[in-house]
Parts: sequence; C-alpha cells; structure tokens
Amino acid sequence: MDVQPKKILVVENDEVVVVLISHVLSRQSYVVHTALDALEAVQMLQRDDYDAILLDLKMPHGGLELIRKLEARNPALLKKIIVVTGAVHDIPQLEEFPICAVIKKPFEIADFVATVRACVEKK
Repeated sequence: MDVQPKKILVVENDEVVVVLISHVLSRQSYVVHTALDALEAVQMLQRDDYDAILLDLKMPHGGLELIRKLEARNPALLKKIIVVTGAVHDIPQLEEFPICAVIKKPFEIADFVATVRACVEKK
C-alpha cells in the first residue's frame, strides 16, 4: 500500500525563512510548496489540497486577512493552519479562530517539527 507524502503549504514572505522551513520539512519527508504572500496562497489553495498550512502573519496582504478569507470561503481549512510568527502582540487575535497551532519565532527546530507533525497527523 503506497502512502502519499503529506503536503504542506508554507506562506512566508521572508525567503531565508522559506528556505529554512522548506529544508527542515523536506528532511521530514513532507512535500513542501511555498507562497510568498497571501494572494499567491489563495490561488494555490484553490488548485491543490494541503495537509497543513504554515502561515506568517506579517506579510503583504497579511496572514490575518488570509485566515479571515479562508474562514468565509472554506472554514475547514482553518484547523490545518499553523501560524509561525514573531508578532506576539497579534497572537490574541488568533484565539477566535480554530487554527491548529501557533509557533513563535525564533523557534527550536525539534519543537517546530513536533508541532507540524502533530497538526498534520490530526484526524
């Protein structure tokens, strides 16, 4: 029985962070797709299904706006979202949404991987 690798969409405008996260997740056997802003992410989410969405809050066409759009269009996607942010003052705003997790930057790689794995494996 072939098991399909889990697909993760990384929505992050800092290319250094994109490379780091992509490398870490690829080494964990995830298929990683990336979007450099929320508008690109919306297009990708319309074309493909993902097992998790890693989302930075501070970017062009912001992460919080993307969460609100997804809540209106496809609320089931919210529980696949893992917010990865350094904007700790924005975290309380996330409490109204049923997202999977919040990872604060800077993060420990082992904790990051464990959180992603827990969210991807949630049924």
